[in-house]
Amino acid sequence: ISDDVRSDPERAERIADLERYFGSLLRCMLSLFEAITGGLDWDGLVVPLMEEVSPVLGVVLIIFIAIAVLAILNVVTGVFVDSVLASAKADKEQY
Repeated sequence: ISDDVRSDPERAERIADLERYFGSLLRCMLSLFEAITGGLDWDGLVVPLMEEVSPVLGVVLIIFIAIAVLAILNVVTGVFVDSVLASAKADKEQY
C-alpha cells in the first residue's frame, strides 16, 4: 500500500483526510458535528470514505447528515417556535 500511496499523491491526500477526520473517536465526533453545523464541507468527508474505504460508508454519512439536519434541527426549531407562541399567547391574555 505504501508504494501505491507514494506513486499517487491524490490517494495520499485522501488517506491523510481520513486520518484527520476519522483518526480517533473524538475527532470523528467533531467531524460529524462540524458537518451538521456547517463547519465542514460534506464532500470533504464523503469522498475519502467512498474512495478509500467503502461507498456504503459515504451513503451512511450522507443519511446521517440528512437525518440530523432535517429532523433533529427541525425539532429544535419547533420547540423554540412553540415556546414563542405560548409566550405571545400569555402576553395577549394579560393585556
